[in-house]
Amino acid sequence: MLQADLAQIDLLNRRWDGSRIELIVLKYENLTIRLDASTNHRRPHLHIDYKKDHHAASYAIDTGERLAGKPTPYDKAVTKWILANRDDLKTTWCDLRKSSANDVIVASLNGSDFG
Repeated sequence: MLQADLAQIDLLNRRWDGSRIELIVLKYENLTIRLDASTNHRRPHLHIDYKKDHHAASYAIDTGERLAGKPTPYDKAVTKWILANRDDLKTTWCDLRKSSANDVIVASLNGSDFG
């Protein structure tokens, strides 16, 4: 599950400031995966919003490469998830292009859903 993979990356990259003791196993943050198939978007891609970052990054559905956004430690996990779900994402993209809707949320997970 992508949200768990991102939470694990957060945990492994967490810096301890030495001021307090914490035991954090995994902290689930808000995650939204969104497709925008408006006609000015030719290449099938998705947008990832993670934590409070809206439009944090865009990734190509065919290769999983990051198309927009700054490099992050999450890139490998997102690419792996895209490649594992590529057929469903392509189908959703094609269906969206045929419909009158320009934007669809594939998944929206709140961090509080797991607390």
